Amino acid sequence: MLRMLIRAAVLGVATALLAGDLRAGEPKSVVAWGKELFGAHCASCHGADGTGNGSAAKALKTRPSDLTRIRERHGGTFPRLEIVGFIDGERPVSAHTSAEMPKWGRIFSKRGHPSSEAYAVTDYIATIQK
Repeated sequence: MLRMLIRAAVLGVATALLAGDLRAGEPKSVVAWGKELFGAHCASCHGADGTGNGSAAKALKTRPSDLTRIRERHGGTFPRLEIVGFIDGERPVSAHTSAEMPKWGRIFSKRGHPSSEAYAVTDYIATIQK
């Protein structure tokens, strides 16, 4: 429970800080930033549309998940903190721990705070739900 409260606090701070992407020199929404991160790190497997049909998907042993149906698989609720956990490596995903799929939290942490990027990607994924 404490971990969830800490993540919620980090989300609030991250949302406030990321409302403007200073690296680009102009305001950018968290969702727009998440979409860029998704395109750079997730789309090759999960596809630009998030359905699991990326250019690298056919070469993988485990088919990438259809990220557009997460809310559907969870009874109409988007499990935001659970998805953040998958992305930042806090919650294990078998495909993400193999040589085929790195834990993106490790990659993101080399550039900044991993949770802020994981929240941004999660916010974007929430917008592509069917």
